[in-house]
Amino acid sequence: LEEQYGMEAIGFFPDVGALYQMPKLMPSTAMVSYLVLTGHRLQPADLLYSGLATHYVPSKDLETMEEALEMVLAPPNQHRGMGDDVIEPVLESFNRTEEIKEKRENCFLAQNASAIDQAFGDLNRPLEQVVESLDDGSTFGTQTLETLQKMSPTAMKI
Repeated sequence: LEEQYGMEAIGFFPDVGALYQMPKLMPSTAMVSYLVLTGHRLQPADLLYSGLATHYVPSKDLETMEEALEMVLAPPNQHRGMGDDVIEPVLESFNRTEEIKEKRENCFLAQNASAIDQAFGDLNRPLEQVVESLDDGSTFGTQTLETLQKMSPTAMKI
């Protein structure tokens, strides 16, 4: 799948209001902290698992979906309303979430949820202790440490 969601790799990622929305949508603050500090790119299954997405529409269908939404929201159809009662049926007709259900259950965030909670779960924990906890020899810890070492130490501590 070519679809992904992520932010640039500098060590702190509050792009486009994501830092405001993520804690409201995601199941754990640890996951938010992990994503903010690492800039890990999320695949569609991760987006669904994390709560950042509710529907999956393949990129190849986006233009057609946009046209369908424009049709139901066009002036002649405005009497039908502008709420979910008009938009949701269009979204559902393009929704392919079931096609990636298995990937959702085995996505990166699902596979590493426990490690993410363990390392990033305490928001009062100093960054140095987070880094130290990742030095456990696990694949997740090693890869995360490699990522964090590329980031600006000052930006990560803000």
